[in-house]
Amino acid sequence: MEHPSGYKRSVLRFRGSPQTWGLESIGVEIVRYSAPLISDVQLLTMENFFAAEVTTTAFAVSWTRARASARRRVLMIFPRSGVLNVESGPSNTLKIQDRVWLVLPGSTPVLMSSDNHFEGIFFAFDAREVLPSLAASIRPGKRELGSPILDMMRPMLESFVRYPRVDDVLTIHNMRSLLRSMARSLVLELLETGNHVSRDLAGEIRAIVRLRHQDPALTPHSIALGLSISRRTADRVMSDSGDVSLAQLIRSERAHTAKTLLQTQRQLSIEEVWVTSGFPSKETMRRALRDIFNRSPREIRTAPRVKR
Repeated sequence: MEHPSGYKRSVLRFRGSPQTWGLESIGVEIVRYSAPLISDVQLLTMENFFAAEVTTTAFAVSWTRARASARRRVLMIFPRSGVLNVESGPSNTLKIQDRVWLVLPGSTPVLMSSDNHFEGIFFAFDAREVLPSLAASIRPGKRELGSPILDMMRPMLESFVRYPRVDDVLTIHNMRSLLRSMARSLVLELLETGNHVSRDLAGEIRAIVRLRHQDPALTPHSIALGLSISRRTADRVMSDSGDVSLAQLIRSERAHTAKTLLQTQRQLSIEEVWVTSGFPSKETMRRALRDIFNRSPREIRTAPRVKR
């Protein structure tokens, strides 16, 4: 099934010599291994996201980051069994709770190795999904952090990669939204800032927009009123967190929803799309799609789907 989100679920089993596996095509090089190398991978991929459950014998691999898309990736690794070593320079890696690894965006290759049997969860996402300024604000190094978010994230990711393939387009869209929310929550949880109140308020504002942007009554003023703050304060909080203005955030969420509906629910009329997306009129939707995607509603709807 083809889906605009790039949804794909795979189960991969590697046996024997890794030279025949074609890993170079995805930017991974085998540095050393104990023969015979045996690896099992359950993989979930979507546009700008992937999550994988990996079980393998002793190995050392280099993630070359030769591609521009790889250099934008944030990688989170949750070891479940065995010890994983990660090397990518002190400015690129963050070690949490002595075992969990976070690799930040950058061009430095990442060496990952384990001397024994290893099992773990890998979660990667494009830093643009959480806004580059947020991802860049995480400070590298080793940190001890008792985090409920991190404790919850591994079982959630396990459920994502183990869940059987789904074909419903709206379910797939919602799965991607959940992955995006998880990525943003992770970055906010690890963000070091002196203004924790502003950070928490910015996260609350973003959550309100994600949940209610399809309501045409949602405006920057109504959000500020509901939080008992001024409109100016709301915009300053978003600016301090590296986000766009509140009005731009609402507009962007509505535009992404409209684009998804145009691509996946082609039986809907244009009027039904702009109403469902939360836009006040067809013209405001048209302008938003043109400004953000440089395409009209008709161009988005009639564009042929790219075959994989």
